[in-house]
Amino acid sequence: MALEASLAELHAAARCPVCQDFLKEPMTLSCGHNCCGSCLQQHWRNLQGVLPCPVCLHPCRHWHPQKNMQLGQVADLVQQILCMRDDLELLCGQCAASPDHQAHVLTPITQAAAHHKEKLKSCLEHLGKQLEEAERALARQESEKQALKEKVQRQSHQFHRETEHFKYHLQDALKDIDSGAHSEMGFITDALRKNQMDLSDYAATLGSLLRDATRQSLQTDLGLLLQVEQVHQLSSRLESLQFPAVYSAQIPKENLAVLPHYMGLHNLITKFQEHMTFDPETAHPSLDISPDRRTVAFSLENRPCPSAFHPRAFTSSYTAILGSQGFNSGRHFWQVEIRGTGMWSIGVCKDSYPRNLLMSQCWAFGMYFSQEPQETPSHIGVFLDLELGQISFYSLRSRAHLHTITTPFQEKLWPYFFLSGRTLNFSMTLV
Repeated sequence: MALEASLAELHAAARCPVCQDFLKEPMTLSCGHNCCGSCLQQHWRNLQGVLPCPVCLHPCRHWHPQKNMQLGQVADLVQQILCMRDDLELLCGQCAASPDHQAHVLTPITQAAAHHKEKLKSCLEHLGKQLEEAERALARQESEKQALKEKVQRQSHQFHRETEHFKYHLQDALKDIDSGAHSEMGFITDALRKNQMDLSDYAATLGSLLRDATRQSLQTDLGLLLQVEQVHQLSSRLESLQFPAVYSAQIPKENLAVLPHYMGLHNLITKFQEHMTFDPETAHPSLDISPDRRTVAFSLENRPCPSAFHPRAFTSSYTAILGSQGFNSGRHFWQVEIRGTGMWSIGVCKDSYPRNLLMSQCWAFGMYFSQEPQETPSHIGVFLDLELGQISFYSLRSRAHLHTITTPFQEKLWPYFFLSGRTLNFSMTLV
């Protein structure tokens, strides 16, 4: 009964209030009521000015109300549903032959059920595919959500590490500035004190000469001539006397050596990353270079005598190689991954560095690993600041500062790489 009542209400909602039939090309008036387009046109025939709603007589001010295509579709669906209720009826043989059902198409129950089962099967397959697609989309979204969460956590962890790194360097810089300021003030104070003593001695000498000159000027002519030798001595002393230089204290310049550390590793990599390769002409005979020149590995094979290699190649006991790009100025950052076990060092060396000598003209940082294989490769970052005369080393895996060398660089510098191992899996790769 509830279904019948709902269908009756639905029928009433889809019915035109003028013709009482299902709505056809319904028009929605400003008052909210709906009518068939033809019914409304007939109702307003011969009317001018204000046009009343056929239901509530609300005045409408234009001839062309808005078409409601969606309501028209709903009305058609309601009509189809009501017709289907009339068709979906089980009849016995006697009732099927009655005049009331002569216009209807009759189908056996089994055949009719098979037809609708086929439709239902198609619907189920379609719904199953849509459900699978929705579940895959949900899984992708959950995966993306988890990946985003992990990325945010990594960035947050990295930010906290760099914040601690920043605080460490800020405290270290503050100590350096305080120490430098104290030392500078001590130097200035000593210089001022010495300058004051020189000025005081000079003033005392001038006072003594002034008194002697005044006493000589008060003598008689005969007395002055009798002591003319003293007058010459006074004049000679005055000519030889020089005014001491006045010391001018200068405020020391601000120490900017710590500024690059404030930037954080992310900014250093973003702004100053150099995508370099190894220079094969400088490679030691015991080093193998990959075709893309980005990986160099230590080799235990016997090689030809050093004279067979390029003049720029390393030939000493240090199995080293240089980067393909040198630097005269600016700031530069490069990354190195070190795999395997052995001894290594990375840094920079002078353009005039002799290839057959020890590391006497290099600025490098290195480590020695035991024979136990490393679980993960070392990932080292090198930051060369030629403006401040610094080279700094970072662990990119722990985001930590390892070491900084400060020295004035006077000539062109080349990235330097040294590795020596006892196994064939010891290598360096430029990232």
